Amino acid sequence: MLVAGIVLVLLGLLSIFSVNALEKRPLLVPFLAVIYYVCKLGDLPPIALGGINVFIMDILVVAAASVILPKIYAKLKFGFGREDYPLLLILTLSLVAFGNFLLGVKTFDIQSSANEFRSYLYYVVFLLYAALVKFDTKSWNKIERMWVAGACYIFVMACIGYATSGFATSDRPVSSGRTLFILQAGVIAVFAWINGRRISAFMWPVLFGFLPFILILQHRSVWIVTIASIISFYFLLPRFRGILFKTGVMAFVLTAIVVMVAYDTPVADELRASYKEAVRTDTTKKTSTFVWRIMGWQDFLTGEQMDAPNKVLFGNPFGTGFEREMVTSNGSVITIDVQPHNFYIQTLLRAGAVGVVCLILLNLYVLRQLLAQYRQSDKISNTMVCLGVLNLGMMVYYLVYGSTYTEGILLGFSISFLRQSKEEQLESSIA
Repeated sequence: MLVAGIVLVLLGLLSIFSVNALEKRPLLVPFLAVIYYVCKLGDLPPIALGGINVFIMDILVVAAASVILPKIYAKLKFGFGREDYPLLLILTLSLVAFGNFLLGVKTFDIQSSANEFRSYLYYVVFLLYAALVKFDTKSWNKIERMWVAGACYIFVMACIGYATSGFATSDRPVSSGRTLFILQAGVIAVFAWINGRRISAFMWPVLFGFLPFILILQHRSVWIVTIASIISFYFLLPRFRGILFKTGVMAFVLTAIVVMVAYDTPVADELRASYKEAVRTDTTKKTSTFVWRIMGWQDFLTGEQMDAPNKVLFGNPFGTGFEREMVTSNGSVITIDVQPHNFYIQTLLRAGAVGVVCLILLNLYVLRQLLAQYRQSDKISNTMVCLGVLNLGMMVYYLVYGSTYTEGILLGFSISFLRQSKEEQLESSIA
C-alpha cells in the first residue's frame, strides 16, 4: 500500500505539471493515444507497483484527467446548459461504471476489478477530454493526418505480418479494432477527395488501398461496418451519388478481375473459408462466429448476471468476468471467459440499463445533431457529415464487437465540433 500511495502522489505531481502544457497543445493527448494504439504499445508488460499493474497508457490517462476534472467541476459549480446534454449522459454512465469498479474492489480485489475497468476508463477519459477541450479551426486537418498516418503504419505492419505468417484467418496480423481504424481513415480520405481538397502523400495509399485491405484482413465485423458506411455515403451525399456510383462500378470490375486472377491462391482460399464460417449455422459441427456470439449473448441476458433487479438496472461489479458456454467443433460444450463481442451488452452487464441507455442516447443525439448541423451550416458541413458517417459506423460496430478509446476520441471530437459550430452560429446571429 505504501508503494501504491507513493505512485499516486507522483502521478498527482505529474498531472499538475502537465495541465499547462496540455492546455497549450490540446492535440498532444489524442496524438499520443493514437500512437499507443496503432503501435500496440499496450502489449508491453506492465509495471507491478503495490499490487497494481501500471501501463504506459495509465500515465497519459492521468494527464488527460487532470485537464478535464477542473472543467467538470466548473460545470457542477455553475450549472449545465442545454448544450451539455451529452456531458450529462457521459457523466451518468461514468458514475455507474465507477461505482461498480469500487464494488469490484470490495468483492474481488483491486487487480481483477481494474483489469476489466481499464478499457472503460480509457474510453470515458479520452471521450471527455476530446469533448471538453477547445480545439481551433485547424484541428480537424491535423486529426485527419493523424488517422491517415496511423492507418499507413497498420498497412505496413499487415504486409509484414502476411509476408511472415501467410493468410490464415487464425494468424491475422491486424485486430478487428485496428481494421476499423483503417476503415475510418479511408472514410476521412474519401471525404477529402470528393470535396476537392489537396490529397497528401499519406492519403493516396489509404484512399485506394483501404477497401482491399479490409477484405483481405477478413474481419467480418468490419465488413458489416463498411457496407453501412457506403450506404450512409449514398444517402447523406446526394450530389456525389454519380461519382460514388462510377467509383463503385470501377471497384466492382477491378475486384472481379482480381478474383479471376487470384481464384486459386491462398488469399482466395482463406476468403472463401472465412465466408463459409461466417454464414454456417450448423452448431453440431463448427459454430459460426455470428451464431457463437448470439449464443453467448443469450447466456448473458438469461444468466446470473441479469437475475436481479439491481443487476438489470446498474450492472455487476467489475471483475465478475464474462463466463459462458459455447459449442466446440466436435459438438462438446466448454466454458469460456471473454468479452461479449457486443459493446451494448457489455455495457449492460457492467453499467446496467442505466448505462446502456445513456450510451445509446449519447450516440443517437450526437449523430442527429451532426446531421442537423450538416444541413444548416456550410462552413464546416463537410466535417460534420464525415463525423456523422464515422459515428454511424461505430454504432454498427458496437453490435458485433467492443469499443476502444480511439472511438471515444472520435465521439468526443464530434461533440466538440458541434459545440464550436453552435457557438459560431450564435456569434454570427448576434453580429
